Amino acid sequence: MEDIFVSNGLLRELHEASPFSRKIETIHKALNEHFDFIDRISVILFDSKTAILKTFIHSSRDGNPLSFYDYPIKDAPSLSMLVAMGIRLMKSSSILKA
Repeated sequence: MEDIFVSNGLLRELHEASPFSRKIETIHKALNEHFDFIDRISVILFDSKTAILKTFIHSSRDGNPLSFYDYPIKDAPSLSMLVAMGIRLMKSSSILKA
């Protein structure tokens, strides 16, 4: 498969000064060039004090289905398993302050 990240320049907008929401949309668009079955990508946050998952940001093909959505982690077995295993994708939001 051709390199969608460099040769097509599909992700060139990631290097521009733009809101994080636009960057997520750019990534989603680039993925859809080769994987048109991806309807939505999102970033969720886990509040360990309340055990609630909260939609942070997303890109969806069909509008805005889950803005400001929250869900108890106990009702999401596959995600509960990740928390129980101590798996974290990002340990600190400080990398976002660049």
